[in-house]
Amino acid sequence: MVLQNDKGRGMIPIHLDPAQTRIGLVGRGTLTARRLAWFQGLGTTPLVFSDRPEPELVAAAGSDLIARLPNPEDLAALQLMWVADLEPAE
Repeated sequence: MVLQNDKGRGMIPIHLDPAQTRIGLVGRGTLTARRLAWFQGLGTTPLVFSDRPEPELVAAAGSDLIARLPNPEDLAALQLMWVADLEPAE
């Protein structure tokens, strides 16, 4: 069976146990805050990176917020990076 997205491209289904996966979340606003709540509801709190966090993200992440974008060392330490609220060029 081949899974396809709405553009007819093949997709790779991935199953992860979020409690056993080193996850990073990067973004700035409402969508990032919603993803954070989603991860927390799954029983994990990712590392949250934001260079320009909006107030909603600041409130949601609290002291877990890392006030910068991830660097190469951060990325190397993670198994999954979830990106939200950034422009494609970023």
